[in-house]
Amino acid sequence: MDDGDYRAILETLRLRLQSVGAVDVARERHYQRRNPETGELTLLPPKEQLLAMLDAFDRFLSIQDRALHDKSVRLISEALEGDAPERFDLLLPSDRAGEPRRFSLAKAPDLEEARLMLRKLRGSIRDDDGEPSSSRGRHGG
Repeated sequence: MDDGDYRAILETLRLRLQSVGAVDVARERHYQRRNPETGELTLLPPKEQLLAMLDAFDRFLSIQDRALHDKSVRLISEALEGDAPERFDLLLPSDRAGEPRRFSLAKAPDLEEARLMLRKLRGSIRDDDGEPSSSRGRHGG
């Protein structure tokens, strides 16, 4: 794939991220690099930007995955003597001024398979050498 392909994927990914509530993950400001000599901010190259955005989305999913709850409860139970909590809730900042939102990870979906697929996709993109797949076969790659 080339930069044009990565830009097209980025645009589609941004729209999808916004549609699932990961608006902040889609913002370009997170994918900039500062030139140490000039101080100028520039966007990462498209492939790097895509990889960074996929990493950010994985982190976004990780805090909504029931596995986080299960692991946290297990670690807390191992650290405490006596009664330990069986579940816990997160208090998230409100989208608007007001009361924080309560979120129970005990009721969160199991996102393990989705996160595994995301990591496989990221690995395929990372390993892409930029050659069209038809030319890879002819060159033995």
